[in-house]
Parts: sequence; structure tokens; C-alpha cells
Amino acid sequence: MTELDDGPIKIGPLLDVLHERKSQDLKWGRQEYSLYKWSAILGEEYGEFCKAIFEMEHGEDPTMLADVREELIQIAAVAVAIVETIDRGDHDPCETCGGAGWTMECYGGAPQEVECKDCDGRNRYDD
Repeated sequence: MTELDDGPIKIGPLLDVLHERKSQDLKWGRQEYSLYKWSAILGEEYGEFCKAIFEMEHGEDPTMLADVREELIQIAAVAVAIVETIDRGDHDPCETCGGAGWTMECYGGAPQEVECKDCDGRNRYDD
């Protein structure tokens, strides 16, 4: 037992999130997506969480709470992956070289053309 387990913060759920993050990396490899793509992935996980709650509320199966918890762990793990991507600075990988040397000034409107600092390539961002 750790000190965290004695207070209001329990270490078990955090370890579950770390385990899920490791599982994601083993399954998908290093994930380098735009923040726009990450928002879709996180939204999909949130949708699964909402579906699990709906099924639990209308299915009279108390074991469904485990499914709700699992979806929450997955949401947290995806959120951590997004933070890791931001911290690495590679949230918009270059389509030419795969590097993280370019960023978008604006995500809205028409596709923007930007220059990669790693390969001097030109890339189009379509949202």
C-alpha cells in the first residue's frame, strides 16, 4: 500500500490507466495524430462510455458497472496519450517525412499549406 492509497486519491485506478496506455502502445505503436484526429478518438471512447451507461441503466445487469469503469479507464488513457503527444511536440506529424517539424497556425477553414522544418517539404492539412 502506498501513501496515496491512504488518502482520497487511490493508486489502483491510476495504475489501470498506465496499464491501458501500455496496452495501447503495444497494440497501435507510437501514435502521432493531429489534435483534430485525437479529438475524434477521444470522442469515440466517450461515446462507448455513454453507451455502456445507457445499457447499464436499461439492462438491469449490475455487472455492467465494470464495463462503465473500463470505458472510463480507456478515456483517461487516451487523454494521457494526447498529453504525451503535446509534450513531445509532434501533434501534427509531417506527411512527407513523419517528423514533428511543422505546426498549424489555424485548424479551421480551407486546407492550409505549411512547411516542415525537418524536411523542408510542403504539406497540406485537410480538416
